Order: sequence, then C-alpha cells, then structure tokens
Amino acid sequence: FDVGKILTCGGAPFYDNGLATNNAYIIDINGGIGGVTVTRTGSMNNNRTLHNSVVLPTGEILTVGGQAESRIFSDRESVFEAEIWSPLTGEWTRLAEMSVPRNYHSVLVLMKDGRVWTAGSGLCGVCTTNHPDYQILTPPYLLNDDGTESQRPVIVSAPETIELVDDPSIEIQEIRVKMDKDRPHTFSLVRLGAVTHSVNNDARRVPLQVLTQGLTTTLAVPSDRNILVPGTYFLFAMNRAGVPSIAESVSVQGLDQGPYESPTAAPVPTVSPTLARENWCWDECEVEQGDTWMCRFEYGCEGCEAVGEVCD
Repeated sequence: FDVGKILTCGGAPFYDNGLATNNAYIIDINGGIGGVTVTRTGSMNNNRTLHNSVVLPTGEILTVGGQAESRIFSDRESVFEAEIWSPLTGEWTRLAEMSVPRNYHSVLVLMKDGRVWTAGSGLCGVCTTNHPDYQILTPPYLLNDDGTESQRPVIVSAPETIELVDDPSIEIQEIRVKMDKDRPHTFSLVRLGAVTHSVNNDARRVPLQVLTQGLTTTLAVPSDRNILVPGTYFLFAMNRAGVPSIAESVSVQGLDQGPYESPTAAPVPTVSPTLARENWCWDECEVEQGDTWMCRFEYGCEGCEAVGEVCD
C-alpha cells in the first residue's frame, strides 16, 4: 500500500475447516535483509479467510468476501460485509454488504474509475456453490455524504510510457501531467491486479512526489525497479478530499526487458471421453482408516484420473 509496506489480514491455520482470524499486521521491508519489522494494526470487524483485498489509489485497503471458517467449495460461514482499512488511523470501517458469497476462487480488482470489481467463487464443476457473476463496489471516496457522486479531478494528459533509466545513481525521474484545474493534487501509480486464491501477486501502489504544482504538474518517479516494477499501471490524481480521477494507463518499461517473445504453448493432454465432466468436483470417499475425507476427482495427464492413479 506504500513503498516497502505490506498489509496482511485474516487467514486460518488450516486450508479447510479452519477458524478464521481478524488480525491484521503491517510488514515493513524497507530495512532490507535483517531489518524487516512486523507491527500489529487494527483488527478487522469480521473474521475472514479465503477473502480478497485490493489497494486503492489513496493507500486504503478494501477487503471483501471470505468465510469465518474455511470451507472449500461452500457458501457456509460467508462474510458479506465489505470493510476498508485506513493507513492514517490503522482502523477498519464497515461498508455495504454484497448479495453473493465471494469465497474460494473469487477475485477482486481495482477498476480504472476507482471502483472495485469482485467476481466468481466456487469453480467446482457442477457444484451448486459456483457463482459465475460479478458485483461492483463504489468506495466512499466517490460519494458525498448525501450519496451523490463526488466531483472528480480530471487528468487531461499524461505520458503513456515511463522508460526507467539504466543508471543506479539516478534515484528519481520526472514526468509531467496536465490537469483540468490548477489546484493541489496528490498522485499515485497502482499496478494492475492479477488475483488468484486470495492473493494479488501484482498488488503495488507507489505514491508520487509532487515537484511543481499547477495545470502542468511535475512528478518524481522512482527509478528503482524494485519499487516501480516494470508493467502496466493506473495513474490516479486525487484532490484534497481524496477523490480520485479516472486513471490513465501507463506502461512502465525497463531497458533490460528486451522484446517480448510469446512462450511456446505446452501440449494439451488427450482427455479420455469416458471421463464425464460431472466427475470434476469434490466428493466424499472412504479412506482405509474409515474416516471420511474430501477427495477431488479431476483430469490428470494423458486422460487418466488424477486420484488413485500415477501418470508418467
């Protein structure tokens, strides 16, 4: 949510049938090897596991979905209430409830307009807990107290590409952004999300220092690729009230990336026609000890079933 600072929240001690926690911690890696610190911050209002979180352009963290007890491919113990964490206060604020459970295999990503898109949950063949739909949440920063839409700042123009210099002695680079009004603004780059299994591996927000303010604003961009990892980002401008603009897409490129080459596609295994699609789900099976466990029957290599068979 900030340079070298990571928020972790919730979770359970067991992948399935584990009671969730509402604990939250800030991991600060700015001290380098041997200097990492972990600090307790405010607890969530709900115990959650198998949930999703996303960093907003303001540095706040929005968390949705999950369960009070981890139950794979189930809607039981679902948490419908969203909540948002403030880096300024360290506290969580309750938000609106969703109407659909978002648990295992759900996703949450930040949209270009500052809203948040959540979808999925389930993905277990013909199970009844599949949710192939989505909902969009509007964070409080986009609404006035009476529920009307807040007035946004407008980015008139911004660079489409930031080419990071290949010189370790240069710590910052300058870019120029043109705004619609000569008013104070703050800015941040938020990397586009890539979410799976409750982890957004590309989550990254980099606040930008304002060097000169005006209709044309000069911003300092870090040249360190450990901070500003090459990739595609949303560039947001926020006014004094914290209302974000609609973002501009910016491609951050490093000189050592080289041309992109499409990887060679892996061969697709032949699936036996005798394996019906309805077997691709969780089912109960008896183990030798007589205890009931949850087994997954799915396609393995060369069309054999992955459970109970060995594939070379």
